Amino acid sequence: MRNILFIAVVAGVLLAACTPRAGFTVNGTIEGVADGKVLLIVSRDNVNDTIAAAPLEKGEFTLSGKVDEVTLATLLVAGTSGNSLRLFIENAPFTVKIGTNPTFNGQTLVTPGSPTTIEGGGPVQQVYTRFFYLQQELAFKSLELRAAYFATPDATRKDSIQKVMQESRERIAARQDELTRANPDSYATAYVVYVNNASGDLEQLKEAVNLLGEEARATRYGRLLLERISLVEATSIGQVAPDFKLATPGGDTISLHGIQAKVKLIDFWASWCGPCRAENPNVVKAYAEYHPKGLEILGVSLDTDREKWLQAIDADKLTWKHGSDLQGWQAAPAKLYAVNAIPCTLLLDEDNKIIAKNLRGDALRLKLVELLD
Repeated sequence: MRNILFIAVVAGVLLAACTPRAGFTVNGTIEGVADGKVLLIVSRDNVNDTIAAAPLEKGEFTLSGKVDEVTLATLLVAGTSGNSLRLFIENAPFTVKIGTNPTFNGQTLVTPGSPTTIEGGGPVQQVYTRFFYLQQELAFKSLELRAAYFATPDATRKDSIQKVMQESRERIAARQDELTRANPDSYATAYVVYVNNASGDLEQLKEAVNLLGEEARATRYGRLLLERISLVEATSIGQVAPDFKLATPGGDTISLHGIQAKVKLIDFWASWCGPCRAENPNVVKAYAEYHPKGLEILGVSLDTDREKWLQAIDADKLTWKHGSDLQGWQAAPAKLYAVNAIPCTLLLDEDNKIIAKNLRGDALRLKLVELLD
């Protein structure tokens, strides 16, 4: 009897080992697009990897595959910019219906679009779906109110619409907060909290991470939030600015700490950045007036095209020091200083201590008057 039981257990183990692990399937429809190719794309270290692909026929498709862990992916139709959808892929079945985008003629809403629906998925996706529906609800309400706002010439009516819009934002934010607090350890919660707060200041970042449980903090997005807090702390006012080295336009190497000056300005910018180019004349004036008194500037470009970088330096008459690794948003100094928007500036004293951040125009000049006049 004992032998029979042993054989049965071994057989069960072997059968389980030989049974293919179930994967994921995404059955879906896409409104407004009849045919094409549907892709499920994962971005890892800024490299896109297609983990599943299927033909779109008469607006319908089925994607399938397997993942080893919860994977955030983007579902899209090849060659189009709309009709995309983010999904947390787990080895579970999904059913999605991707709606249409709204269309405008100037400020007039021509077609309101239609909502996207998501059913199924694993536990992470099911939490994320609830977050997604809240954001979608706000988006459609915003479209409705925007159309109403521009359709009326009445100032009182416009004020009323703006009030309703603010109330809608607050209501959705409160419901999202409830959902966050009800699911503090979900991977989806970590993602949403990171996306909503990554651009915040140090206080906001710390408040955000306190919303997450230990399991959520251990996810990729929880770790990114914690890493960002560390970077922002290290580049806060009063801290010594971390050193870095970059290639100059002439092919030499320049280091931040190697620059000797009474006051140093680190200016993160790019040739393609409209607000940066608009601010450049103010910086040019400040440099012309205060360079003789001890100001030096290091322009750190987030360009990827060397020629466009050099053309912008010449066109805007930026006669100070420059450096770039031509890695765009992945530039090493940008990562080191937690830069996620440009223009971004840091003002340093002669000992490389950060004394001000993001001063522009008159605010920059007034600070230079205080420091150098």
